[in-house]
Amino acid sequence: MQKSFKKAIACLLAVLMVAFAMPFSAFAAVGDYEPDVQLQFSSFFDANEQTDPTEKAASSADCFESAGLAAFPIQYDAATGTLKATKEDINTYNEYWESDPVDEDWVIGEDDIFAVTIRFDNVDIAASGNVNIRFSDNLSPAGLGTYTYKDGKKDKTGYIFCGDNTKPASFKNETAGFREPIATFSASTLYAGMNDTLIGDLSCIQEDPFAEDGDGWSDEMMTATLVCTGDYIDVSSIAASNGFFNIADGTYDSDNGYTYDGKFIVATFVFQYSGEGAIQFALQDPDGSLDSELNGASFFAKKSEGLAKEFATTYAPNGENPGSMKMTFMGKNTNKGEAPHEHSYTPVVTNPTCTEQGYTTWTCTCGDSYTDTYVDATGHSFTNYVSDGNATCKDDGTKTAKCDNCDVTDTVVDTGSKDAVEHTWDDGVVTTQPTESSKGVRTYTCSVCGATRTEDIDPLPHTHNYTPVVTNPTCTEQGYTTWTCTCGDSYTDTYVDATGHTFTNYVSDGNATCTADGTKTAKCENCDATDTVADEGSATGHSFTNYVPDGNATCTADGTKTAKCDNCDATDTVADEGSATGHTPAEAVYENETEATKKDPATAEEVIYCSKCKAELSRKTVETAPALGVTVTLNKSDIGLVEGLEVGANKLAYGTDITLTATPVEGAKFVGWEIGGNIVSNEATFTTKAAYDFTITPVFEDAAAATITVTFYDKYGNTIKQYKDMDVADYQAAVAAEFDSITAPTYPSYTFKEWDKSKDEILALDASTTIWAIYDKVEETQVPKYTVTTNADVILPAGIVNGEIPYDTQVTVRDTAAKAWKVGETTVAYGSEYTFYVGSDVAIDPVYETVVEKATTTVIGANLVAGSDYKFNIVATRNVPDGFTLVDYGFVYGKNLTDAELDLDKVGTQGANANAGAVKDVHAGTRNTESNEFAFNYGIKAKNAPVTAKSFVIVINKDGDTEIIYSDMFTQNY
Repeated sequence: MQKSFKKAIACLLAVLMVAFAMPFSAFAAVGDYEPDVQLQFSSFFDANEQTDPTEKAASSADCFESAGLAAFPIQYDAATGTLKATKEDINTYNEYWESDPVDEDWVIGEDDIFAVTIRFDNVDIAASGNVNIRFSDNLSPAGLGTYTYKDGKKDKTGYIFCGDNTKPASFKNETAGFREPIATFSASTLYAGMNDTLIGDLSCIQEDPFAEDGDGWSDEMMTATLVCTGDYIDVSSIAASNGFFNIADGTYDSDNGYTYDGKFIVATFVFQYSGEGAIQFALQDPDGSLDSELNGASFFAKKSEGLAKEFATTYAPNGENPGSMKMTFMGKNTNKGEAPHEHSYTPVVTNPTCTEQGYTTWTCTCGDSYTDTYVDATGHSFTNYVSDGNATCKDDGTKTAKCDNCDVTDTVVDTGSKDAVEHTWDDGVVTTQPTESSKGVRTYTCSVCGATRTEDIDPLPHTHNYTPVVTNPTCTEQGYTTWTCTCGDSYTDTYVDATGHTFTNYVSDGNATCTADGTKTAKCENCDATDTVADEGSATGHSFTNYVPDGNATCTADGTKTAKCDNCDATDTVADEGSATGHTPAEAVYENETEATKKDPATAEEVIYCSKCKAELSRKTVETAPALGVTVTLNKSDIGLVEGLEVGANKLAYGTDITLTATPVEGAKFVGWEIGGNIVSNEATFTTKAAYDFTITPVFEDAAAATITVTFYDKYGNTIKQYKDMDVADYQAAVAAEFDSITAPTYPSYTFKEWDKSKDEILALDASTTIWAIYDKVEETQVPKYTVTTNADVILPAGIVNGEIPYDTQVTVRDTAAKAWKVGETTVAYGSEYTFYVGSDVAIDPVYETVVEKATTTVIGANLVAGSDYKFNIVATRNVPDGFTLVDYGFVYGKNLTDAELDLDKVGTQGANANAGAVKDVHAGTRNTESNEFAFNYGIKAKNAPVTAKSFVIVINKDGDTEIIYSDMFTQNY
C-alpha cells in the first residue's frame, strides 16, 4: 500500500487495510472488463454567499447540496486545461428553475467555483479501496473548515476555501490534515454499508507526500478512500432522487431522478480557480510520478477472497498485471493483461537530404519501433543564378539560384547591372525667371544618383495699364466705373445702387367713406414720377343716434334695440338694458308623489313654475297623507285577561313597543301566545314591536269551560291540528276518527316518535289541552351530511370531517385577516370567526375589507324531509350585529308567489301567478335563539308549482328604528 494512503489512514485508524472491489463474475479472469475512473465537472452554488456561479442565472436555494449530480455540467478541455459550461446546458438548467436564459457560454475564470465528482464506471460490486488524484496548484479545494448559519429556521452548512483568510464565528476545524468532500454525494450517503464506520467517510483532501515545489502541482491531492463493512455491497445502480440533472448525458428528469447503472459515485469535491494557468488533474503512481496508471492500490471482488493476486482486477505494484483504469479525459488503456509480447522488427531506410541525416527505422508487428544507422546530410548545390531585376542607376542588383537537389535558394550581387538602368528625374526647379522679353530656365535632378539636366521657359505675357471713368446713379439706374487699358481692353466695376424716388408732399384725394379710408398722392422731388398711397385714418365712421327697441325681452333676459347710420344704410343693434319682464308664478302642482306606508306618510314635491316661460321657481317636499300604521288584533279569551292592548283591532304607529301580559281566570292555565297558528312564546309577559299587521291570541286551558280547545304542536311550536271551542262529545268523536292521521313533521335530525299524552288520554280529554310532539334523535349514520366550502380554516368537533358534517353540527370558520363573512352576496357575520349550525351544503367567503354592519338574512338551502318526496326543510341564517336588537324572525312563503308578494303585509292575500297559493308566514316561536340558523318544513303535494319563500328578521337598529329585513327570494322547483 502506498505511503500517502498509509499516512491518511494512520491519522484516523491505526491499523486498517482497505481495498476497492471492482465488479466481475466470481470466476472472471483478469482484464475481462474495463473499470474506468471518471471525473464529472459541474457548477456549484454556495448557499451562504447567495450567488450563482455564472452570476447570470438563479438556481435552487440549496443548490450546493446537488453539486455533481443536479447542477448544470461543465466540459473539460484537456488540451487547453479549461472548463466551460455551454449556454445550452445552462439554459436547460435555468428553464427547470424558471430563470432567465443566458446568451453566452460560461468559461471558468478567476475566483470561480466548480464541483468535481469522482465516479467509477463499469462497476457492479465493491468491497474497499483507495485512489489518489493530483490537481494543479492554481486550484484551492474547499474544506479548510465548515461553519453553520441560519436560513429561516433551518441550520445550513457553509464551506471555507483553503485561500480564505476570513473565518466566521461559527467556524469549525475538521480533522487535521483531512478536508471532507460534500457529503450529500459521497459513497457513505449513497450506498448502504459503505463508509459507515466510526471514522465516517474516509474520502478527503490530504497532503501529497510526493509534492515538489515549483512543479505546477498542488501540495495536496484528492483521495477517494472506501470502506465496506460487509463482504461487499451492490453498487450496480443508484437512483439520484435528490438530483435533477444527469451529468452522464446532460438531461433533466425532475420526477424520477436518474439511475447510474454500473457507475459507482465515490465523492464530490469543490474547488476555486485562481484564474491563472491550465487546470490539470492526473492519477498518481506509488512513486509519485504523474502517469496514467492507478496509484498502487489493489482491487478485489470480495473481502472473503483475500488479497490473493489471482483475484486482482487492476494495477498491481509488481507490474505483472498492467492496469486498465485511466481517467476518461486522458484516454483509456486497452491493455487488459494479456501475456508479454515478443517483438519482431522490419527495417525501413530513410536516405539523407541536403540538411537532414539519413537513418533506418525498425517497426514491430505490435506497433513498437526504434531508429539507428544514421548518415550525414549531403549539403546544397547551386549552379544556375538568375538576375532578380532589382539594379538601379546607382547600385548593382542581385541574382538567385535554386539548389540542384532541393527547393532551397541562394542570392548574391549581380555585378555591373547598374549601368543598364536609366535615371529617375524629379519635377524640376526654376533656376532663371522669364520676363515679357526673355526666356527662363528649369533644372531637373535624378532622385537616385543626383545627375542634372535643363529646359527653357517661354517669355512672360503682356501686363495691362487701365484708366477709370465714373458714371453716377439716377432714381432708377445704378452707377458704375469703367476701366480702359492702353491696348484697348476695358471692363466695368464699382457698381452703385440707383437712388430711388423721393416723395415728401402727399395731398388727400378726398375719397374716404364711413367705413373705408381714402387715398393721398405725391410727386418725386427729382423726376416726374408720382406715388398714391392709402390715407390711413381718413374713414369718417358711422353715426347712430336713434335706437328703437326690438321687442325681444324675456322673463329673465334683457332684449335688444337697433339704430340706422345717419350717413349710410348700416345698422347697429345693442342690449336694451333693464328691459327683462320678470317671472309670473303659476299655481303650485304636485310631483313625485309617494303612497303612505305603515311606517312613513305619503309625500309629494310641491313645485311652482313661471306661467310664461315655464321655469321652475320653487320645489319642496310636503306630507300629503299620514302613515298607515300597523293593525295588531288581540283575540279575546273567555278564560283569561290580557293587559297591554284592547281586544280587537288596535291601530298603532309603526315601531310601537307592545308588551302584553296574560292572566288566566281561576281554574284556568296560561299556555302561550299564538301568531299564525304558531306558539311564539309561553311566557305570560310577551314583548314585541308593531312592524306588520298580525293577530295574536292568548291561549288558555280551563277544565271547567263548557267547550274545550285541544291543540297539537310540533317541537318548535307550529300548530299541527286544533279542535277549537267544541263540545266534549263532538271533540272525542272527531279526534277518534282522525287520530291515526295526526302526525308531527319530520326534521333532518329528528323523527316524530309520539305525543306527550297517550292515545287513550287524548281520546278521553274533556278539558282544553295542548299536546306536544316528542321526537327521537336520528342515528348519526342516517343524518344528512354536508360540506362547508371556504378558503378559511374550518374547525369541526372531534371525529367529524368536512364533506361528512351531520345536520345541525356546530361549525366555526376562522381567518385572522377577515373582517366579515358572506354567503353569496349577503353578509352573515362580522369579525375573524363565524360559528353556525350546518343545515345544508354552504359556501362561505371571508371578506377582508371593512364593511358597514347591518342586520341580514339569507336562505342557504333546502333538503327533502326524510320519508317525503315533496316536502322540504328550508334552512336560513340570520346576522344581527352588536348594537341591534332581535324582535322576531321567520319565513314568508307560499305556492308559486312573486318576489313582491312575499311580504308580511301581504300575508293572507292570493298570489297572481297560475296555480299560486295564498301568502303565509311562520315565526320563530320557541326555536333556539342562540343559533344563527333557523328552518321550517313546507312542500306542495301536487308538485304542480314551485315552492317560494323568503326569510325575514325584524330588528331595532342602532338609531332605535324598527326594520324588517328580507332575504332574496328562494325558489325550489319540482
